[in-house]
Amino acid sequence: MDKRKLLVGLVLAALLVVGAGCDVAGGRFKPLSGDRKPVEQAAQPAAPDQTAPPLLGGDRDAHGCIGSAGYSWCEAKEKCLRVWEEKCE
Repeated sequence: MDKRKLLVGLVLAALLVVGAGCDVAGGRFKPLSGDRKPVEQAAQPAAPDQTAPPLLGGDRDAHGCIGSAGYSWCEAKEKCLRVWEEKCE
């Protein structure tokens, strides 16, 4: 049991030594320097590329039905459905 306590103590000491050399800011580890400046914020994502294809499921019609997933508007049932799963009568 004493070996187990010694091992736990050594692991904790090692973590403290490693942690003392790093500054956690913004979810990232940054080695400490003499000036201790804050970590820069992550750059904002660029505007979406106009040439990129649309996201899957992003092709909703006027009723909100997703055509690429096989849904179409059923006026009789007033809902989106797949005609091979459910008849529109």
